[in-house]
Amino acid sequence: MNLFQLPEPSSVAFAFAERSSHQLIPGIGYVRHFKPPAPMPEQPKFQAPECEPPGETADGTLHTLLGPNGEEVPQMRWHPEQREWAPLVPFRANRLAFTSQYLAAHGWKYGHSQ
Repeated sequence: MNLFQLPEPSSVAFAFAERSSHQLIPGIGYVRHFKPPAPMPEQPKFQAPECEPPGETADGTLHTLLGPNGEEVPQMRWHPEQREWAPLVPFRANRLAFTSQYLAAHGWKYGHSQ
């Protein structure tokens, strides 16, 4: 991964194959990023498994996560193959999904299934 490469336009198919590196910008389309939205902290708050559902959870199932302040964030869709969470409606001007490693490092934890 080249951390100095600028974002570039992308296709819908590629965007949904690599959700955590893509953003949908209204009027522009899908954009691929080459670095995380925010730097990873030197000392992660949690490890990735603490931000993942139990066992063999099916692809596309809905869950509630706990944000950094303990607030519930409902309707997050789990994608086990990429180990990422995608909101049903992408957060305004943000990625299509976030890896469990990224969210856990920033203080997110798994809440419960819906």
